[in-house]
Amino acid sequence: MKDTIMIVDDSKELRKVIKLYLENAGYETIEAENGKMALEILKEKDISLMILDIMMPEMDGFEVLDALGEDRKFPVIFLSARGKVEDKIKGLNLGGDDYISKPFDPGEVVARVMAVLRRNQRSMKKQIVVGSLKWDVENRVVYLGDKILELRAKEYKLLTLFIEAGQGVYQAGNI
Repeated sequence: MKDTIMIVDDSKELRKVIKLYLENAGYETIEAENGKMALEILKEKDISLMILDIMMPEMDGFEVLDALGEDRKFPVIFLSARGKVEDKIKGLNLGGDDYISKPFDPGEVVARVMAVLRRNQRSMKKQIVVGSLKWDVENRVVYLGDKILELRAKEYKLLTLFIEAGQGVYQAGNI
């Protein structure tokens, strides 16, 4: 399944150029001309990554990111004419995963999309979430909600077995 990239920018020409480059690189794209439209589309569609302009009418990119909340399941790359260091720092501190200043090279946008998706996929492999149970595989820590579960070695091994093996019935001799 191809990754789907949402391009949110009020410039139709800019969306068209980025769309062309991303589709040539093998990605599917969805376009939105403003933040409100992007949020509406996200009610119906799942995406892998969002490219988000900051200066747009009705709802700017920072407001869109805030509306998405901390539970968003995809990375966001800001693409903005606001190229001052303070703007970049603000965008990254608010939760952006990367920041590209306009004018830009479309090839660089594609390369950054690829890099952010790689990082995101690596970090997703290191964490498994089942309901309110979160397992940090790399650090061998299990959370129930926000609370760390203190598991003995045998309990941790059992949890690992059950999560990695999926659904099924286990006989005592096989555990």
